[in-house]
Amino acid sequence: MLHFFYLATFCWMCLEGIQLFRMVVLVFNTNFKFIYMLAGGYGVPAVIVAITALVNIFFFLITVWKLAEKFSSLNPDLDNLQKIKAFTITAVAQLCIVRTMWIFGCFQFEKGTIAMSYLFTLFGSLQGVMLFVMHCLFSKQVSHTLY
Repeated sequence: MLHFFYLATFCWMCLEGIQLFRMVVLVFNTNFKFIYMLAGGYGVPAVIVAITALVNIFFFLITVWKLAEKFSSLNPDLDNLQKIKAFTITAVAQLCIVRTMWIFGCFQFEKGTIAMSYLFTLFGSLQGVMLFVMHCLFSKQVSHTLY
């Protein structure tokens, strides 16, 4: 929603600039139709956010698929139910850490938000730690070289 409203703000400022240009330079026929203003002010940001969301969902699904393959190769002894359970917990944990980090990142624009900065940094670090654990410590190649 934040992405949409920022884009809508910039699109409305662009439309205001175009309207001002038309009023000063063109003088005649200076008004846009209201439907065109709505389409430019809210439609363009909605399309951009929808494309971005679809791309993010696409990459999330690829990540989840790769995690499922990773769990299958890490623990071949687990049955399918245990693999699905471990995979789901890992995917939700990664999603929560990434989203939580950016929620705290959005609150850093006001004065006196030092706590939000610390939380943003903490969750950013947890994301790195989680990737390290998943791709290094749980990797067969790394675990065989360590032991």
